[in-house]
Amino acid sequence: MAMMRQGKLKDAEALFVQSMEDDPTHRRFGQYLALILYRECFIKTARQLAGSYPDLSSNESNDWERMLESMEEEAASNADYDKVIRKYLGWYLQDQQELLDAWLRKRDPLYQALRAFIQALQNSE
Repeated sequence: MAMMRQGKLKDAEALFVQSMEDDPTHRRFGQYLALILYRECFIKTARQLAGSYPDLSSNESNDWERMLESMEEEAASNADYDKVIRKYLGWYLQDQQELLDAWLRKRDPLYQALRAFIQALQNSE
């Protein structure tokens, strides 16, 4: 996480890849997905990865694949969804917690799947 917060995204990605190999629970997989989505904005690719690395870190594991499927559905009706992903995941990756918390508290019905994904990220830290 520290490398992501410092903007060292390629280094962070390499560590996450190693972590997936070393940790059978895949507890940091959500953060890895966030990084992939931020850098590439390909939800389908991230969803395929999620199927390969289920989160087994607790009894209340996150179903990243299902969340990404919901994000794909949300993106289908929003041509600018990739920009939205970069904005809000950027806040997450750069530890801009006040901005992120204010957005998450809004009752705006837009981007509910993305909100759920980011909340799951925060809960998995």
